[in-house]
Amino acid sequence: MHVIEQLVAALRADTAVTAIVGNRIFTDNPPQDTIKPSVEIYLISDDQESTIDRCTVEMGVMLVQVNCLGNSRSQAHDLSTKVRRGILHLTSDDQDQKIQDVNISSGSRWDVIRPLDGSDSYTYECQNDYNVPYTFTI
Repeated sequence: MHVIEQLVAALRADTAVTAIVGNRIFTDNPPQDTIKPSVEIYLISDDQESTIDRCTVEMGVMLVQVNCLGNSRSQAHDLSTKVRRGILHLTSDDQDQKIQDVNISSGSRWDVIRPLDGSDSYTYECQNDYNVPYTFTI
């Protein structure tokens, strides 16, 4: 299973996260009419190495951005905290891409998304980047 799919599975199995977002965890741009709160996961980069000191070791590190969107700043912050607890230090024993230890790469970044229709229904977004080291088989 791909690393991103494993992150989604971990969050969907986490009742603290699903109590807030239900099944609204996306790995691509969600539909425009998606109800908030929600989580978006994006692959930023994927660096892979195949040898270390003449020994074949298939490993990589993905940089993943996780956006937590809410109807208020406190809701987005609460969701971000629960997502962090759900994936920080995650490991897996997946046959294809074995996650070693998820760790945070950056502090939180905030954005307020203004609606295009001029209404007062702003969306608050909290973004965090995570390093996801993994090994893989070819």
